[in-house]
This record gives sequence, structure tokens and C-alpha cells, in this order.
Amino acid sequence: MLIVVTCRRSAGDWEGSAAALGTARSHLEQGSGDPAREARFLTIQASIAADTRHFDEALALLARAAAIYCIKKDPAGIASVTVKEANTLMAACRYEEAVACGFRRRRPPIPT
Repeated sequence: MLIVVTCRRSAGDWEGSAAALGTARSHLEQGSGDPAREARFLTIQASIAADTRHFDEALALLARAAAIYCIKKDPAGIASVTVKEANTLMAACRYEEAVACGFRRRRPPIPT
């Protein structure tokens, strides 16, 4: 279903994207409960928010995805979200923050 969301997003079909996203959320809630799938869903939701110029919402969604990837200690996921954050900040004309985002490092939480 996320492929449908992405295709509709690429075509600029925001209503179709929102409907497909709702269906995808429903499937996700009934699924395995895998946090990585939740994080991926959040990044796609963030992309739609950024495409529709809801940059703060997109950044909040990306922060949630990053937190999941940090907890899972997934460096590829963390890197991917960091790039998406920088791109979102660039789209919002927040250039200095975008550059700083590239230098910031997220670290998985230290086990206690």
C-alpha cells in the first residue's frame, strides 16, 4: 500500500495519497508491530507533509522515525532520516539548519 501512496504522491494526487496513507496505516496497525515498518511509514508521511509545504509537521514525523531507528540501533535508518531532514529544511529555506543537520550525529541511546 505504501507503493500506492508513493505513486500518488509522485503524481501530485494529494487526496489519493491521503486515502492510501489511511489504508496503509490500517494495515500497519493490524500487522506485525515491527517498529522499522512504523518508522518507514512515518518517513513517507513526512514526505507528503513536506510536499504540501507542512514543513514543521514533516520534521516532527521525521524526528519520531529517527527515534525509532535510534532505539533499534539502525545506522542506515538514522542516516536516511537525517538526509530527509536536511532536504526538508532546504525546501523550507532553512539553509543553515539544513547544513547543521548534516553535521549533527544521532547516536543510539546508551543501554542502562
